[in-house]
Amino acid sequence: MKHSLFKIIALFAVLFSSTLLNAHDFEAVNEDGVTIYYNIISTTNRTCKVTYKGTERLFHFSYTGDVKIPETVTYSSLVFKVTSIGDYAFSNCSGLTSIEIPNSVTSIDWDVFGACI
Repeated sequence: MKHSLFKIIALFAVLFSSTLLNAHDFEAVNEDGVTIYYNIISTTNRTCKVTYKGTERLFHFSYTGDVKIPETVTYSSLVFKVTSIGDYAFSNCSGLTSIEIPNSVTSIDWDVFGACI
């Protein structure tokens, strides 16, 4: 019984710690060689949104230069449509020069460009 309980606790610890390591579900390199971070919105509809890297939205500085968000992105052999830009996705990114947003993006969440210089 103790051994089984230990396995369950260890499993929860691993699952919980992995969610703390990344705010994003996956990352992909766009056609310009820029890595963009995504969260899956729906696996059924295969939709996702742009987000930031890491666990702390205030200190991630994920993006610099020109960022071109694609209409679709492939992850685990599945094609996801990019339909949203998530909360704080580009916040505190002082090195941004431009962002190209495709027509597939129909919503932009809270404080996406907060503290950008």
